[in-house]
Amino acid sequence: MSGPYLRWYAENIWLLVPVQQKLNAFLTTLPDHPFQQGSSLNAAGINFKSLQAMQAMKPLNELESLPAPAN
Repeated sequence: MSGPYLRWYAENIWLLVPVQQKLNAFLTTLPDHPFQQGSSLNAAGINFKSLQAMQAMKPLNELESLPAPAN
């Protein structure tokens, strides 16, 4: 780091703990909110579609783990 940035960091280091606490409080609320389907060309839409595919594959994976029927 060069001089001005190091000085700014030293003068504002007291902000890091409160910001960390606020960020932690925000991030812990994310699982409470469902994903929303976005448009097909943004990263949120790709992520949502991946989650949909994973949910669709879960029953198939459970079926594959069942033992083969005895004839």
